Amino acid sequence: MERKDGLRFPVRGCAVRRSAAITMAAVLALSFVPAVAADQIGDSVTPTYDEAYYATLDYYGNLTDGSVVKSYILNGAASLTDYGDYDQINNLTDGTQPSTADGKIVFQFDQKNEPDHFYFEGKTAKPFEALPWTVSMSYQLNGVATKAEDLAGKTGLVEIGLNLVPNKSASEYARDNYVLVASTVFNQDDILSLKAEGAQVQLIGNLRLVMFTALPGEEEHFTVEVGSKDFSFDGMTFLMVPATLAQLDQIAELGKRKNELEDDYDKLNSSLDTLLDSVGNMSGSLYSTADGLDELDGARGTISAGKGEIYGNTDKIREDLDAMSVVLTPMTEQINAAGTALTDTKTQLQTLTDLLTSLHTQTKNLRSAIADAKDSGDDLREMLDDISNMQANLRSLQKALAAMGSSNLISTTVQSPSEALTQAKSLNGLYQSVADSDGSVSYANFMAAALMAGGKAASVSAAQATAAQMEYIYNLGETAATAAGYGDTWTTASGLHDAWATASIDDFQSFAYGILLAGGDSSAQSDAKQLSGLYSFYAADPEECKFMLDTMDTLITSMNTISSSVNSSVKSLANPSANLLSQVDTLMDQIDVFYDLLNEAETAGSIAKVMTEKGDSMIDTLAALDDSFNKYEPTAQETLKTVQALSENASVTIQDTGTFIGSLEALLQKSGTQLDSGTKKTLEGLAATLREAAKSTSKTGDVKSAKGNINSIIEDTWNEHSGDLDNLLNMDSTAAAVSITSASNPAPTSIQVLMRTQEITVADQEDTAQAETKTDNGTFWSRVGRMFEDFWDTVTGVFH
Repeated sequence: MERKDGLRFPVRGCAVRRSAAITMAAVLALSFVPAVAADQIGDSVTPTYDEAYYATLDYYGNLTDGSVVKSYILNGAASLTDYGDYDQINNLTDGTQPSTADGKIVFQFDQKNEPDHFYFEGKTAKPFEALPWTVSMSYQLNGVATKAEDLAGKTGLVEIGLNLVPNKSASEYARDNYVLVASTVFNQDDILSLKAEGAQVQLIGNLRLVMFTALPGEEEHFTVEVGSKDFSFDGMTFLMVPATLAQLDQIAELGKRKNELEDDYDKLNSSLDTLLDSVGNMSGSLYSTADGLDELDGARGTISAGKGEIYGNTDKIREDLDAMSVVLTPMTEQINAAGTALTDTKTQLQTLTDLLTSLHTQTKNLRSAIADAKDSGDDLREMLDDISNMQANLRSLQKALAAMGSSNLISTTVQSPSEALTQAKSLNGLYQSVADSDGSVSYANFMAAALMAGGKAASVSAAQATAAQMEYIYNLGETAATAAGYGDTWTTASGLHDAWATASIDDFQSFAYGILLAGGDSSAQSDAKQLSGLYSFYAADPEECKFMLDTMDTLITSMNTISSSVNSSVKSLANPSANLLSQVDTLMDQIDVFYDLLNEAETAGSIAKVMTEKGDSMIDTLAALDDSFNKYEPTAQETLKTVQALSENASVTIQDTGTFIGSLEALLQKSGTQLDSGTKKTLEGLAATLREAAKSTSKTGDVKSAKGNINSIIEDTWNEHSGDLDNLLNMDSTAAAVSITSASNPAPTSIQVLMRTQEITVADQEDTAQAETKTDNGTFWSRVGRMFEDFWDTVTGVFH
């Protein structure tokens, strides 16, 4: 039977295509669940509904047609509201038309004829895009990738690849709770072999049912290998439903306990790590401590062996302390003498300070006199500077007059406009001979034009030949061209290239700019603009241009005559004036003598001023020193008294220390033998005990390794079933279902997604004749009814 979407379903009596019926029958047994009425809230009623998404796919898993079918039990409600994005809505129950706005669909029923059950179909591709798995199919014939539409009727080994990849865009509920069943059937009489790794393969009559399963969040890649002489494939059927079996509650409970135990387990694991690390670290510390005790025992032996030397040195220390006491005894009288000297120094410093302070008035008057003399010198210097400046101005005037006498005041080098026009016409002719159709000029043609403009080529062909050689040399590069003996030619070509690139030629004006620039014209850009304007004027009206240029030539000739007369008059006046100014300059040179005298006087005043300032500074410094001495002299006297008392106390302390050392030496000599023996036994026993304890800690590595393995197994298992491989521990069979069309809808009673891929079959005449007798596709229910009618006939025919 031919469907509207182009896919073929089994036809009654055709045993070859009965396989799809078995698949659909198994799927239907899992997918249809009775609806449960909702509890009433107050005096209102709430409709309940079941939701199913039907989709047909092409050979490879691309959506060709998709519809959501919702079946409602109204429970007496007069209207129902649904949310979703549908391309088309079909009422499958009665003629009630819905109102739609912004994804909200409302059915308002006739109160006199309210249905108990209501069904509608919404055609849409949106749920397909949000399914928890992305399904794709691929095919190979005898190991070679082949298009599905080319496999029908082929002989050989066909590999059907099925890829199930989790869709991250799906809702969390779908990712964690949906399970997928993929199935297909093959007629055992029509195939030579069948292999499906990872599948449940069952024989029903003469049909082989192949069924694959994917857990929530699980990525799977399956392959079905079919050997056939006349290959056909009824397509793959997919069922996606939320797992709601009561047994799954145990998995949900396991997931909850995993979350509850995870924190405590992490704390216990961390504590064990810390404990084992500490115990493991103790091994090294115990051995180190034992070694330290051995070294301490060695030190004890060294001290015991050297105590005789210590006793001898102690005697020497007692002698040194006695000598130090003798030295400290006369310090009291020496400190008293230092205090007297400090008092005498204070008196002498005060007298010197008073004497120098009296000189302040004289140094102040001297500086005042020096300042007055400096002011007079500044006035004189200012006058001399004015005279010097006037001399400089006179010299500048003298040079200007001399220049006027030797050159023209007015330039007579004004170019004739007729000559400029001739130049413009010549350049334009060159431009027209080398320019391309878009107005641009190539580098080689530009060089040819530059050679002709400079008079270095007699014809265009000769210039182009020379330019071609220069372009070749330029492309060699400076190093290679110089090595080949063409250094000068490369330099010329490089300069022309710079001018060509700078001008960026696209019209006559830019061409003229490049030619003038290459010829060394410093005002090439402005001159090119004038030549372009002049040629445009000439091209527009040659006669008018000639008249204007002749007039301008006459005017320029008159201006040159006038400028020549002016230059002659200026030269006759300039030379005598320059001689007079030269004599005045010689007289002013004598003023430099006054500058020398003034500088010497100023230097002497500056030296005297510096001397008086340093004298004042020295007086101030001495006065500050006297103040500081007066400030700290009492403190110094107190310090000397403290040092005197300290020396007296130190002398007594040294004597007492000598007595104490003598008593300590006698005590050590008396108890040394017993103390040395007891210390030796204690250190040896403690070191042996620590080494035995260190040996017992060596097993902590094995314990820690075993704990690490257990921890890795637990964490890997949790992670594998919490998102790494699948979402088994995230499943919650008690969670409220989420509508596949919109989260704004209440939870449906059941959800199922049923998809089927396109068949691979060779159409025969019987199928074509029967398809022609069923041209009316009918309603949605009639299409579904006919489809399942064929499935049922096929299933029951297996057992006849």
